[in-house]
Parts: sequence; structure tokens; C-alpha cells
Amino acid sequence: MHRFARSLVWFRRDLRDFDHAALHAALRDSKAVYCAFAFDREILDRLPDRADRRVEFIHGCVTELDAALRGHGGALLVRHALARDAIPRLAAELDVEAVFANHDYEPAAIARDSAVARDLAAQGRTFLTCKDQVVFERDEILTQAGHKPSRDWLGLVKSSRSRNKIKHWLNVHQRERAIEIGRKLIEKEARKYRIALKEIKDEELQKVASGYGLGKADDLMSGIGYGKYSARQVLARLLPAGATHSIAGDIESEGLTSQPGGIASVVRRVFGDHNAITVRGQGDMMVYRARCCNPIRGESIVGYITRGKGVAVHSIHCPNVTNLMYEPERRIDVEWARDESTPTAYPVKLTVFCDDRFGMLKSITGVIGDAKSNIKNITAHTSNSQASVEVVLDIADLKHLEQIIVGLRKIPGVHEVQRLQKI
Repeated sequence: MHRFARSLVWFRRDLRDFDHAALHAALRDSKAVYCAFAFDREILDRLPDRADRRVEFIHGCVTELDAALRGHGGALLVRHALARDAIPRLAAELDVEAVFANHDYEPAAIARDSAVARDLAAQGRTFLTCKDQVVFERDEILTQAGHKPSRDWLGLVKSSRSRNKIKHWLNVHQRERAIEIGRKLIEKEARKYRIALKEIKDEELQKVASGYGLGKADDLMSGIGYGKYSARQVLARLLPAGATHSIAGDIESEGLTSQPGGIASVVRRVFGDHNAITVRGQGDMMVYRARCCNPIRGESIVGYITRGKGVAVHSIHCPNVTNLMYEPERRIDVEWARDESTPTAYPVKLTVFCDDRFGMLKSITGVIGDAKSNIKNITAHTSNSQASVEVVLDIADLKHLEQIIVGLRKIPGVHEVQRLQKI
């Protein structure tokens, strides 16, 4: 069943009878299809030379298209006039119900198409345009079932409208996920002490949330899910004093406080027991160095509250920080612990670009050894008398790293030394 009895396909720069979206749509939806092209005087009259090579090229393409259409039993109707007038007039002459064309994106073409659409609408005819010459339209995002926006999209979109839509979706759905994780964490903690969380009334949850300066119980669950509040601390405040003796003992043994805003004396760490990073004004928060940038003591750092994993600490120069910080409320202040009495070693990966010569590897390891740094791994690759040496070594702090890099750059034959953020 055809949608239209007769229609017209308006060819513009798309002078072909194959892989043509508008032609395909017209043939699919119409019983009879006419084809037309207009040498637009609005363009031609502005040309300084009527023998312009571009006009010759278009004329050749029009001739080829007409021959191709005649091979299918049709023909190409050609007009030399203002296209905005010629197309509505031709549509009326042929008494078509619809005009099909492919999208055009130039400002003048958009204005021309708008005028044609108005004139056709006044005649009671439909003007339909199709996506044909681009992979994506402006602000178009193709989705598949089960696929959802990612924060990686924020680095790709250009318009503020698209960016705000993605941010809104991420905020809503990540909050929902954080609430779900928060409930699971506190339920898991309650089971350790054989406490049925279902017996706790909503009014009590609301009271505890207010104690943390929050408006709703869901805000409290979200905070637990993001790692901002300890499930054990919240549980201790939810239950009667007599029922929390064992919980309080566990909190005290860990050096934590059940009061919101208390500063913990112990912060969970990764990459060794002495990689101390503290969170200002928060207690019992797991803190870990992000593997995308592996910050070391002395670098400026920023914390990002993750879902159920605590605080990820990034270097302020980490390329991921821009995308992560689209939610300002999840940013948290962190700092390197002031206690530096115990030596700390951070693994750092360096790449040395140098000449492939005798004794080069010995010189590199000598500089590292003189700086009292331990080499954990080293590999070398050579090609065309050049070499790249990758070395993973233990670094105490930023000054220590800078000292080694300066020393390596002084070696004759070394062209560049770069630090790789990921190990």
C-alpha cells in the first residue's frame, strides 16, 4: 500500500541513482515518482564566469543521471530558474502529493528549503527530507537496546544542550545506583551482628540522616553507596545504645568515630601500608590512588567519591579529572599525610629515548642507583640505532623523581625522558 499516488524527487548535489536516501524513500512510499533538477539561478547569477568548471562538472553529472534514469524507464526534468520558485511550481504542474529531497546543511540551502517547504504546504503538499550525506546529524546519538550514556561522551559532545542532557542522565542513574549499593552495604553490615534491618523504622533513618545534615533517608543511603559515610557508623547510630556495644567496640578498635564528620586516625590504603592520603573532615573512608595516573607524594591531588569503592585519588593534571568532575558534589578534598617518618615507595614507570650504544643501559641504571632508587623492572627495545628503555622504579616523592629525570637527561645520547602515568 503506497502512501502517495505521485511524488517528486528533487536532486541537488546528490546526482546519482544509487545509494540515494530520498529516491529510495520516494520509490518505497509512492506509486509514481518524477525526478527533477534545477540549475539554481540564485547561485549561477553570482558566478563571474558562466564557463565555470564547476558548472561544466555539474552539467556532466546531470547528463549521466538522466541517462541512468532513462535506463530505468524514466527521465530527469531539468529547470533553469530560482529553485525556491521552480520546485513548488513543478510540483503543482505534476500534481504530486509530496516532494522528497536529501538534507542540505549550508545556511543558504537551509533558507531555500524552508521557503520551498512553506510554498508546498500552502499548496497542500508534503516536503520530506532524508539524512543522506552524513553519518550523524547534528546532536544525533544512536542508541541500542540496553546501552546507556557514559561519562566518556562528555569529552566528545560539543553543544552545551547535549552535554547537559548527558550530565542529567548520569546524575539521576548514578544516584539510583548509589542508593542501591548503600542499602546493600548497610544490610550486609547488619547481618554481621544478626540485626534485622527491616525492624528499623523509616522515622529512625530520617533522624540519622538529619544528624548528618541530609534531607532524606535516600540521601543517607546514597552517601553510603558513594563511600562518603561508613555503613558501620550509620548502623551504630540507628540502633539503641544497648544493642550497639559490639559495633561500638569494633569502631573504637579501628580508630573510627560514630559521629558524622569525625576524622579517622586510620585511613584504608592501597599500594602498601604507608601510602598515607587523608580525607579532610571524614572518617572511615577507603582511599586509593587511581591507577590511571598513579599520583606520588608531592603532586597536587584531588579526590573523587566513587560508588561503593571509597575515594579515588587523582593527580590534578590527570586527563580523567575533567570528565570525572562533572558532578562537583562528588569531589572531596584530600591531602598527603603529614607523617613522613616512615619511608614510602611509589612505583613509577619511565621511558628513556636514547641512542643504541655500548654502555647506555649501564649509565641509566647507574643514575638510578646513585639516587638510591630500586629498579623493579626494566626492558629495552632497539631499532635503527635508536633505543627506548622502559623502567619501573621505586620513588619516594616528586622531588626524588625530578632528581632522577634530570640525571638521566644529562647522559650523553639520551634524547628524552618521559613518565608514563599507567603502570
